[in-house]
Amino acid sequence: MKEGTIPSPSEPAAHNSDLTIVPYEDDDEDSVIALLRTSLKGGTEDKWTHDFFRWKHLKNPFGRSYMTIARSGDHVVGFRAFLRWSFVAGGRRFRAVRAVDTATHPDHQRRGIFRSLTLRALSDLRGEIDFVFNTPNTNSAPGYLKMGWVEVGRLRFGVQTRHPMRVAHHFLKRNSSQNHEKEQPVDARVLDESHTQAERLRNLMEVRSDTACLTTERSLAFIDWRYRQIPWTDYHTVSCERNGVVEGMAIFRMRERFGLRETRICEFFSENDSDVTTWLLREVGKVSKADHVIVHHPSCKEPKMFHPRRKLIPVPKGILLTAHPLGEDLVPDPSALDSWNLSLGDIELF
Repeated sequence: MKEGTIPSPSEPAAHNSDLTIVPYEDDDEDSVIALLRTSLKGGTEDKWTHDFFRWKHLKNPFGRSYMTIARSGDHVVGFRAFLRWSFVAGGRRFRAVRAVDTATHPDHQRRGIFRSLTLRALSDLRGEIDFVFNTPNTNSAPGYLKMGWVEVGRLRFGVQTRHPMRVAHHFLKRNSSQNHEKEQPVDARVLDESHTQAERLRNLMEVRSDTACLTTERSLAFIDWRYRQIPWTDYHTVSCERNGVVEGMAIFRMRERFGLRETRICEFFSENDSDVTTWLLREVGKVSKADHVIVHHPSCKEPKMFHPRRKLIPVPKGILLTAHPLGEDLVPDPSALDSWNLSLGDIELF
């Protein structure tokens, strides 16, 4: 496809003839980061450093992100990135991308740049990947649905409240200006690359990947990239050992939000033992001194996360998961909610 052409000529998304769409090149990094910082507000612009950009889009063990930019003359006015991802299910490997970062310069909005870049991506990636997935917000979801995405369903979360009165007090008096986040110190082991921890994870991951549902293809390289190399936060681990054998491990992070200590458990690794999962949930809350702990309930995973012993309160609504299948006759079907086995670490927007 020639530079500057639109994948769907019947629906031209660019309203100015000087707009061209070209693949991202390494020389564009400074311009793209400046654009991201300019277009993204609400506290998220500060995370866009060169280290973060390179970690996210260039060092991913699943491959370099698919990225395109829109130029108006000599200026970068739009950016679109699809994070490469790999899933396994029923002994098969699925190639996927996650629609993540998009930015349009404030002076060039309402020119169809987002749509142009997205349609270009679908055209380029067709035949290369099996499906696109993402978790759009209420503002962006309608745009994706018009371009062929489907609503898979809502991902369910549970909250274990360890200090109910404190949590209730803070949420009753909270306001939007209090919604600042900052990392909190945790009295637990930081995820590291030691040989011992790596071997524990390797053994537990072999059990986790044995599923008929779409599960992230985890490896030590992926865990290292996702949870240890990320520039702006620390992830911690708690292990469950019985008779000298590690039977489970949880990976989590801690932050302060609305004046409360919130812990998010991003990964549970265990041999499908309900007691081990329950113990890990309780122990993570204890060592992190959390006011509340958040977990995700994978749609097809056993045992069910909302066991009465775990005292989890379902979060209303949850997060919308959408998908755009590009392959034919995909089994399991990424358009069906019960095909997915996502962890909270997969869902987190980072």
